[in-house]
Amino acid sequence: MTSEAIPRMLGTRVLVRRELPSDRIGSIVVPERSRQTPQEGVVVAVGPEVTTLSTGNRVLFGRYAGIPVTLDERVFTLLWERDCMAVFEDGGVA
Repeated sequence: MTSEAIPRMLGTRVLVRRELPSDRIGSIVVPERSRQTPQEGVVVAVGPEVTTLSTGNRVLFGRYAGIPVTLDERVFTLLWERDCMAVFEDGGVA
């Protein structure tokens, strides 16, 4: 994806690429309808008024937070900065 395809965010909006859930647990294949919606992702773009996040941060947010947006056949989530509950400092969960 090129940076030209990512729109400029306004205000305190944040564009996040959700991490896809695994389709397996060990050797068991999990059906798509049984997978949980991911609650973490990587910040792709931030608005000019965002103070606590920057591009590349891995964030935790509510399961049903934000608006799904499709750009170049990839699904992103458009959030308010306040919808992000935590930032992972080391890039992931221990």
